Amino acid sequence: MTYQATAKVFEYVEQDEAAQTVASSAPRLLINVLNKTNAAVATNGLHDNLGAQTVQALEATAESPVLTPSLKYGHHTAGTIMNPKFLAVNRNLTAVLALDVIRMRARYAVATSYALVLDEEEKLVGHVAIVDIALARHKQTVDELCRADVVSVTVDTDQEECTRIMQRYNVNELPVVDANGVLRGIIMGDDVLDVLKEEATEDMYRLAGVGHEAVFGPLSGALKSRLPWLGVNLATAFLAALAIGLFETAIGRVVALAVLLPLVTSQGGMGGIQTLTLAVRSMALGELPSTQGMKLVSRELMLGAAHGLLFGLLVGIATYAWKGDYMLGVVLAVAMLGNMVIAGLTGAGVPLLLRKAGHDPAVSSAVFITTFTDIMGILLFLGIATVVIERLA
Repeated sequence: MTYQATAKVFEYVEQDEAAQTVASSAPRLLINVLNKTNAAVATNGLHDNLGAQTVQALEATAESPVLTPSLKYGHHTAGTIMNPKFLAVNRNLTAVLALDVIRMRARYAVATSYALVLDEEEKLVGHVAIVDIALARHKQTVDELCRADVVSVTVDTDQEECTRIMQRYNVNELPVVDANGVLRGIIMGDDVLDVLKEEATEDMYRLAGVGHEAVFGPLSGALKSRLPWLGVNLATAFLAALAIGLFETAIGRVVALAVLLPLVTSQGGMGGIQTLTLAVRSMALGELPSTQGMKLVSRELMLGAAHGLLFGLLVGIATYAWKGDYMLGVVLAVAMLGNMVIAGLTGAGVPLLLRKAGHDPAVSSAVFITTFTDIMGILLFLGIATVVIERLA
């Protein structure tokens, strides 16, 4: 199999499996294969799954145009996903000479409709459409055709910020420069798609308390990644059980309380998860700056109150029709309203507090939110029922 064909296979293999292949193969062979792959595939997956020793061995091997520049930059930065095979011309060239340069370099560079424009020090000064060069007068210079409104990032810009910039300015190509403004690479739309997929998967895993594991990966890895958060969930479930235990007497007198309790807890948990998902997604996309935090909390409180009134009225009427006890229906409706408001508050508040504390808001927030809404639902429903228990049938 050719290096090109092997590289195509490598791009579709799970990262942990790819890392095992890398760790057991000769560095020289890997350099030749990774040179043919997407830069993001060649580096981010290795950073995540390879030991430092293996990465150092690859770095020590002969220069690789894709791998070597990327590995020296920070993890999950523009430097690790950029492609160093860009198309660029000097601004002092005439249109005829610029076309000759483009013809020579096009076969080695990424496919693009623009050529980046550099000054004498290789610094980025703008970009120019290849079609404009082709249609220009022979003696017209690139500098005359160049547009200086090019959007660029530095090599240490976070890859998520790169995707947001490309979406904000609606560009398919994003030049990457170093601290001195020297052009180092270019990020293409395909690279951003890989990043979006990776970040979305990462956030989804973190919300559920699951590590990076393949569907049919080793059981030992799955156990290691899932056990900690399953343990946390078990501990929080005991807290909910203790809360129920506080009202054993009331439940003993009115058994219907135990039957209706899941209505309050499950509805609150679902409302909290909905708000949490919206908040985490908005943060990941940069749509929720810190200054807008209270606006989100206020909005979710109002939504929680509206949902609580609607569903509280429905379950109150249904409970009265089922059990023939209007007071039981009132207790359930009030508890539902209160828990839905609490769900909106915690669903928006927990990720905001985690972000303010410098933690990832996606890290298993769901566990804490469902636990909190469960406990508050129990305390509200059974607490109110205990107060009016003499009036319950």
